[in-house]
Formats: sequence, structure tokens, C-alpha cells
Amino acid sequence: MFKRFWWMFLVMLPVGAVIGLLVAAVITYVMPKRYESETVIELREPTAAKETEEVPTGAESYKFNFGTELEKFRSSKTLGSVVESLDLVQRWNIDKQAAIQILKSIVIIQQIDGTDLVSIRVRHVNKEDARDVAAEVAHAYKEERAETEKRSQEAVHQVLIKQVRDQEDTVEEGKAVIIAIAKSKGLLVGDKPSAGEAAEQAVKNLPDLLDYADARRELEVQQKILEALRMKRLNSELKFKLPSESVVVHDKAIIPQVPVSPNVTLNLVIGTVGGLLVSPLMALLVILVLGQLRPTERPRKIEAESAEPVDY
Repeated sequence: MFKRFWWMFLVMLPVGAVIGLLVAAVITYVMPKRYESETVIELREPTAAKETEEVPTGAESYKFNFGTELEKFRSSKTLGSVVESLDLVQRWNIDKQAAIQILKSIVIIQQIDGTDLVSIRVRHVNKEDARDVAAEVAHAYKEERAETEKRSQEAVHQVLIKQVRDQEDTVEEGKAVIIAIAKSKGLLVGDKPSAGEAAEQAVKNLPDLLDYADARRELEVQQKILEALRMKRLNSELKFKLPSESVVVHDKAIIPQVPVSPNVTLNLVIGTVGGLLVSPLMALLVILVLGQLRPTERPRKIEAESAEPVDY
């Protein structure tokens, strides 16, 4: 039987390929189309982190870690802000938690190798939603980052204000020590040191003069520290008023025109190859069917040929 119908294997090869192609085309057509929109942003280390390192105090430090920042993009806080800003509860007709879970499944965050750039990609059946979500995720993270940096800068600024006040008190105490030494040893007329009296008593009051000189040197050191702290406080005030530049958007999200899934070419190729692989099985089934039909038809034909006419 197989020797008789061997040609069926050759016939079913193109038939199987065509059937597989048609099946793949139908499945691809009915599959929902998904569109992808992308925005690219750059993450920079905030100035607040550097200032906190320069200020040796108990100020709340802002430790910048790239991996931690990437996780913040898909945090419930950030995605919750996206849901509220885009009004996805009404837009998708679902509750807030369900919208957040959907966002977690469609938002793809990835660092571009060798750079400080972050790719934010969103896939959705609605091309406008894909664009809006990608743009809003970047915006929500930028706003949250700016708020965090603002709190950190405020903490640093308050510490600097306290340091300046404490240093001013230290300088005043140093001045008071100098005045006290000068008055006790007759080196001061009124509130100012007397150079003549100081020279006259230099020999017999040498230890006291050394204490006086040490106190003056210490006061000068404390005054320099005070000036440096005042400059830091001034710089902190200026940076506090400037907008944050730690998040920079390089590529804005746009409305995609071509769906990324389903992959039409790949699906058709898979369907065609699958049809070719299944074609031998299809040929076997056809051969079995033909083999079952052939024996039932042949005896009837033989019986009809061997029948002799009957004379009446």
C-alpha cells in the first residue's frame, strides 16, 4: 500500500506548508496587536548627596545607587502616581490596585549598557496609552526624585545654619577669652589691647603673653572656619532655589505606528515550517484512508466482470 501511494508524501509537502501558512495567518490576524513606546532618560548623582558627604554632621544622607533607582520606577508609589495622573481608573474602568498591577506587567525598565541612561518601554494594545504611560512614568519618577532631593537639601541646609550659629558662638567665646586675658594682665585699655603696656610688661608677663597669642591664633582659625561654613550655607541656599538637574529626558515617548507583537513574519514562518513537519503525518492519514477504500471497491468490480448472462 505504501509503495503504491509513495507519491502522496511529495504531494502533501506543499499542501501541509499552505495549510500551516493559512492557520498561522488566521491566528496572527485574531491575536491582539501590542504597541511599544519608549522614553530614554539620564540619571545623574544629585548634588545633595555630595553636599551631605562634605558636611560632617548628622544630616540625613541621600545615598545614590543606580540599582535602587531602577526599582523605584516600578514601585507602587511611582505607578500609583501614574494611575492618578492619567486617571487610569476611569480610562480602563478598573480599580487603582488592578491598574497598578497592569502597569507592573507592561512597564519595562532597563539600563542601557555602559551608560547612565535608562530605557522606559511600555507595551499596550492601545498605542496612545503606551505613549502616555511611558511619558508619565518618567515624569512621576522625576517628580519623586526632585521631592526626595529637596528634603535632603533642606536637611543639609538646616544643619549648615546650625553649624554657622554654633561657630559664631565659638568665635564670640574666643573673643571673650582674649579680652579676659588682656584685662587681667593689664594689656587692655577699655576694650582694646594696649600695645605700650603690653611691651612694658612683656618680660615679666611672658607666659601670659604666650597664652594671649595662642588665644589669638585659635580665634583666627575659628573665624576662618566660620567664613567657610557661611560660604557653604550660601551655596546651599542657591542650589536649593535652582531646579533639579539630576534627571534629564533625552528621548521623549511618541505614539508608535507599527505593532511589536504579534510578529507577523515569524508567525508565518513558524506556521509554514510546522505545516511541512506535519505533512508526513497528513500523508499517512490519507494513505490509510485510500487503503481502506480500495479493497471494498475492487471485489465489486471483479464480481461484475465475472458475472455471466442468464438465458430465460
